[in-house]
Amino acid sequence: KLEEFETSTGLSMRIFGFMSILLTDQQAFRDFAITRRELGKPVIGLFGKVWGDKIDRNPSSLIAGYKTDLLGINSQDCLLCVGGFDRYPSYLSLAAAVMAYKANNDVDHNLTNDPLIVNNELEFQWNEDGLGEATDMVRSGAIIAHSSKRGKYIVRGVNTYQNNSNTWDAANKKTCSSQQRDLADFVSKTLKDGIEADIIGKDGVTRLTVETYMIQTLNKLVGKYLDPNDPVVPPFKINSIVINSNRNGWDIDWDARLVGETDFVKLTTNIIV
Repeated sequence: KLEEFETSTGLSMRIFGFMSILLTDQQAFRDFAITRRELGKPVIGLFGKVWGDKIDRNPSSLIAGYKTDLLGINSQDCLLCVGGFDRYPSYLSLAAAVMAYKANNDVDHNLTNDPLIVNNELEFQWNEDGLGEATDMVRSGAIIAHSSKRGKYIVRGVNTYQNNSNTWDAANKKTCSSQQRDLADFVSKTLKDGIEADIIGKDGVTRLTVETYMIQTLNKLVGKYLDPNDPVVPPFKINSIVINSNRNGWDIDWDARLVGETDFVKLTTNIIV
């Protein structure tokens, strides 16, 4: 049905707000997302939990329970929102807020520190100063809400991918950052759609034709989507353009340096005396 809708409308479905809180259902969507990515049509699944599904407020068992769920999903295409607000479960509150931010902003938007309109209470008051609970949850791949003197806000825009010691897992070409995944998919889709429209099926296409198209298209993405500010690494690099084995098309290999996200700032103040 989804393919029929996309074919008939010309639209590509990207974000799915998933209503089921069952881990098995969320894992089924994860598998669907894997299939879609293999087809070159990646999707995002936004998951949540019910209010009070973790009754025991003991920090170690509470966080351990959610870590089990996060490990069970473990996908760069799936976001799990933990902890609701105003007595609404997270799949109807925090996940809905994340959906709104993603739908109303460009793909380079960073969810970190986005404010939340909370009238009453957060489901969880994470003990960050004493136990580091918020940090532990984020490092485990959860999107959570937290409060400070600035108000209520999203802590970080992460997905459930568990190999998250670095923003990008270079070996597996996966990321724990929701923003970086969106950016990479957007840049790839921009090129793919343009090549299908302007290169495939055209007469007299040469390697130079393809290279020129790539450079002109990518130059338009530099600044907002591709990072021009690194003194060593260029925003993009075309490694090779070769005729494929069937001699009926081209194989293109290229590198992209995406714009980053500012999630941390280290301030060192030196007093000169």
